[in-house]
Amino acid sequence: MAEGADHDVRGLQIAVNHTARVGEGDGVADAIEQAEPVVERQARGARVEPLADADAEAYGAFMAERTDENVERIIAIPFELAEVAAEVAELAACVAAEGNPNVSGDAAAGADLAAAAASVGARLVRINASPGDERVEKARALAEKAAKAACGAEAANAKR
Repeated sequence: MAEGADHDVRGLQIAVNHTARVGEGDGVADAIEQAEPVVERQARGARVEPLADADAEAYGAFMAERTDENVERIIAIPFELAEVAAEVAELAACVAAEGNPNVSGDAAAGADLAAAAASVGARLVRINASPGDERVEKARALAEKAAKAACGAEAANAKR
């Protein structure tokens, strides 16, 4: 899990950085700022970076000692990954639809990366959570939301 999740977190970081870069100076700034404040975008990026290290550390601790605390960490971190990834996918879809048509494909690619990360996060939550844990359904819904955003980004890109 640690290596796979680490790659997906790194992919999500690429999507965050790419979506933010695509949105700069190309006429989409107003659309993005209406969708969310700059501070929130920066906070999202700051949330993504430490997730890979936290996930690897949590998995290592879990493999060394399967305590309730360690189990909780290997569920909570992928859940947070799914949350952030769904947010990034929606932002990337906004950029694909409302931004400069010359970078719409790049934004759609960012949405695809974010949707993949959300899917992996949801899968890891499902694998590691106990039956009845409400995070399983919430993570599944986040992954579905991200996938729909990525499809919307692709549709917007195809129209441009």
